[in-house]
Amino acid sequence: MSLERRQEERLKPPGRTLVRLDGVADSLFHIVDISTGGCAFRYLGSDKLEKDAGTVDIVCGDEVSLIQIPFQAVSDCEIDYGFIPMRRRGVRFDALTESQKADIEQLLLQCAPAVH
Repeated sequence: MSLERRQEERLKPPGRTLVRLDGVADSLFHIVDISTGGCAFRYLGSDKLEKDAGTVDIVCGDEVSLIQIPFQAVSDCEIDYGFIPMRRRGVRFDALTESQKADIEQLLLQCAPAVH
């Protein structure tokens, strides 16, 4: 039996919802799921990202929706994606201001329908 650590329901965003990590060149990664507490994204490669904390920008569609959201990495593992090396990273949003919390909630209402 696995212990679920998430406190919020994760939502599956539309296909063009991306995350960009500060300080990581050319980093636009596809968000797999998102909640008010964090998100998971996948990226190409067999090597783990070096950046375990910092800030992220979230891009929904063609515009940047949220900027400089502080994060802390909580997981990073290989995933089976056929012959292409792929990894999945889970991050927890960290030390959010009330304004950032409200912005994330608004993004979820506009951009991420619940998975049922």
